[in-house]
Amino acid sequence: MKINNRLFLIFMSGLTLSSFAAWIVFHEIVVDKLLYIQSSKLTSLSQRKVDLLTARLKKSEMKLKSFSHILESELNKSIKEDEIVLFNQIMEKNSDGVWLNRKSKFNGEFEAGMFIPESSNSTNLQKIQNLRIKRAMDVFGSSGDNSENIWFLSSARSEIMFDKGNPDYIFNELPNADYTQTPWLLIGSSKLETNKEVLITPPLFDPANKVWMVSAVYPIYVNHTWIGNIGEDTHIKRDIESLLNVDEVTHKQTHFLIDGEGKFILGGEIQSEDFYHDEKFNLDSEPELIELLKIPLTNQITILSNDFSFHEQKYFVIGASLPFNWRYYSIISLDELMETVNHILLWMFGVIIIFNVLNIVFCSEFINGLISKRITNLLDSMLKYTKDKSIVVSEEMDIYSNYKDEINDIAEQFDFVVKKLTFRDKQLV
Repeated sequence: MKINNRLFLIFMSGLTLSSFAAWIVFHEIVVDKLLYIQSSKLTSLSQRKVDLLTARLKKSEMKLKSFSHILESELNKSIKEDEIVLFNQIMEKNSDGVWLNRKSKFNGEFEAGMFIPESSNSTNLQKIQNLRIKRAMDVFGSSGDNSENIWFLSSARSEIMFDKGNPDYIFNELPNADYTQTPWLLIGSSKLETNKEVLITPPLFDPANKVWMVSAVYPIYVNHTWIGNIGEDTHIKRDIESLLNVDEVTHKQTHFLIDGEGKFILGGEIQSEDFYHDEKFNLDSEPELIELLKIPLTNQITILSNDFSFHEQKYFVIGASLPFNWRYYSIISLDELMETVNHILLWMFGVIIIFNVLNIVFCSEFINGLISKRITNLLDSMLKYTKDKSIVVSEEMDIYSNYKDEINDIAEQFDFVVKKLTFRDKQLV
């Protein structure tokens, strides 16, 4: 094997072994750092989602309280004679005995719709109350966007709704619609006037919209008498789930959202068609999840576990508390989290490989030029001397005069030996 090949092999072996050793050390140090960076990004992203959801819940609370002050002020005013006339102008009774807005004059994007069963309006006072609620809602509801609504339900089955996203809601309502025994009304009816607060319903199915939702509810009193509730709906899939899935590009997060009564709003992998029905759903088969839900939360996203076991997989878990005693948990598969880390490591490994290849090519040329070619030149010069005794090998090596090393020393020593032999030969003659 030629010397340049041996030197190249020695250099390449040393570089490969040192790179491999360095990679092992680098991997051990960097993986934890990269995982920390990735988890920090996820924590920051999740905090943003929690802040958005918190803002939406607080907005509903402030919105209902503000509207209740307007509404109660309007409802306590003296009755005017022209109000019943106005009611009859904008309303008509259909064949089912339900008072509805006159459809020819109604625009649900700019005004509230009314659904008033005849049996619930035996007096003009009740009609005027509903009219005042509608007129106040016309002004208040117009400031919201298409994902917001506001409504009023009474114990007498009346419904008043301003919903830009579903402007014809009241015309699609069933004639026998009755929400009086649902949480939309029941959770407000038990509150005392002096202890009013915004409450959140458990997940409820709205048969008119055919969607699952939760609703913020606030009771309304007139002359210290409860007459019904105002509320705002938040669609679970459209509003909550889509909000929590926003910016979810790098990692697939599984979200768990639980209300103040311990009912699941979002249930991640365990969610199914029967998810919201208590009689068909429990956590007895999910002991790991039960333990996770016992961990105390704060209003800031906190890392709850780095190796949570769930369905025979390991997860990274974060969580935070929300208004109304809601709890939010997000779990991310460690395999998926590591996939991003591995992509980064693979990219860095590729950079190291490219650097090593360039280093090997450079050093190969360096070894070949600095050592191999000079040794070959020295050998050629010695062979020339055997044919022409006048050749001075060291002078033949002058082209490498910048390199003062052992190869030059060999050429000079060769010339020195040749001179001594020549001198001796002359003395013998």
